[in-house]
Amino acid sequence: MLSNGWLGQYLEPLGIKIAFGPLGVLVALVFIGLPFVVRTVQPVLQDLDSELEEAATCLGADRWQTFRHVILPMLQPALMTGFALAFARAVGEYGSVIFIARQYSDGVGDYAADDHQQAGTV
Repeated sequence: MLSNGWLGQYLEPLGIKIAFGPLGVLVALVFIGLPFVVRTVQPVLQDLDSELEEAATCLGADRWQTFRHVILPMLQPALMTGFALAFARAVGEYGSVIFIARQYSDGVGDYAADDHQQAGTV
């Protein structure tokens, strides 16, 4: 069933299992954290002065040098803020994601039901 997905159908024959595994958790956490990075970097990119890039080109810098020495230093605070926000969100979501992933993977996730039964709440 899970191997019928748009990505799983190609990766399962290679022995790569994404759904309900550590790789699946990583993909989910990146997916929920990426908007924080985009929302912090996008305004900085829109406000960048194109004259700085033109000046770097006039001084002989190629595209990589322009990116590394002009654009990246201006993006660094926004990137760090976005990654910090994404990391905080991922840490907050990790518990629920890993709980669901283990609950459906191999029966290990039944520990929550066991805890409730031991406490007499089920």
